[in-house]
Amino acid sequence: MATLLFKFVFLDNASPAVVLTSTELTAGDAPTVNISTTALADGTVASDVSGGALTYDTYTKSWSYRLASADLATYLYVGMATTTYATASPASVHALGMVVPDVLPSTLATAAALATVDSNVDAILVDTGTTLPATLGTPAGVSLAADIAAVKVDTAATLVDTGTTLPATLGTPAGADMSADIAAVKSDTAAILIDTAVLETAMADSIPADGTIPSPVQALYMIVQFLNERSTSGTTYTIKKVDGATTLYTLTTNDATTPTSVTRG
Repeated sequence: MATLLFKFVFLDNASPAVVLTSTELTAGDAPTVNISTTALADGTVASDVSGGALTYDTYTKSWSYRLASADLATYLYVGMATTTYATASPASVHALGMVVPDVLPSTLATAAALATVDSNVDAILVDTGTTLPATLGTPAGVSLAADIAAVKVDTAATLVDTGTTLPATLGTPAGADMSADIAAVKSDTAAILIDTAVLETAMADSIPADGTIPSPVQALYMIVQFLNERSTSGTTYTIKKVDGATTLYTLTTNDATTPTSVTRG
């Protein structure tokens, strides 16, 4: 939709013609306007305004009418102003509507507002010319664009590594995935820590009965005590506990001088 302005000038029949003003065209002679529409599609003519009041412009000695919400995409608007003044010639004047701009001078920015915009633009120029370059720093290459391009190349190579090279290097997981493998290793490591903790714990002061297989710890205890605490009497070896007095176990050889066999007990 648009706003249309219609302008009309009335002349009298004198020679030369004189423009009729609001001084002559008053009261019953004041002009009115009729506005018709012509459909652009098929030429159908219809009345839009009938007997509309006109406004006098003392500067141009003309009469005007403002029509709001004109549908210029659909209709052509024609105005006809008429007066009953006796010497008006012609008594009816026609005019096409002029489109009124959507933004009028009264709504334009003021000098103060423009000054504010100018100040802001100056600040932006400082930022783009000084502040931003200082913040961005000196490019590693010939320009920031070159640096960004280099980063893109490195990023593409990284994507290749993470998508192809690393998986190929890591190989196929033993379990469902790498996370499962790592979890299994953690479990085994925990078990190893438990086992090494046992090795650091003092041995129990006991061994199995003769004819019974010892545990690794018991076997180690028997060997250590055999090396550190034993005495020989004839064909008998007596192995003591760590106190050096209590018998832990005994061994018997087949000869006191040149033994060729030994047995426990």
